[in-house]
Formats: sequence, structure tokens, C-alpha cells
Amino acid sequence: MTRLSKRSVAAISAFVFGCALASTASYAYDPCERCWTTYSRCVQLGSPNCKTQLNQCLHRYSCG
Repeated sequence: MTRLSKRSVAAISAFVFGCALASTASYAYDPCERCWTTYSRCVQLGSPNCKTQLNQCLHRYSCG
């Protein structure tokens, strides 16, 4: 198995997180709840950098 560069891993993680966020948008009206739901899906998929993506999402929506 070849190792992916950090940039590739970050891009894949962002893509997975974005897809998960889009799929939760239809039923989660609270953006902070949506961030956490998306984080859970990201972790379930085994994607790297889920925590970073979560922090960015929480910051974007000013979640406490």
C-alpha cells in the first residue's frame, strides 16, 4: 500500500467530511448539531482529520 501525502490525506478528509455534511443537511436544522453528526459519520468512515474538520465547522457556526 502506498502512503498518501499529507495534502492528499487532507483533501480526502475534507471531501468525506463535506459529503457527510451535505447528507445531514436535510434533517439537521441546527448547524452545531450538524457539525457533530457529520463528525460522527466521518469517524465511522475512518477518515483522517475528522477532528480538524469538526473544529472548523464549529468555528464557522460559532458553536460553543
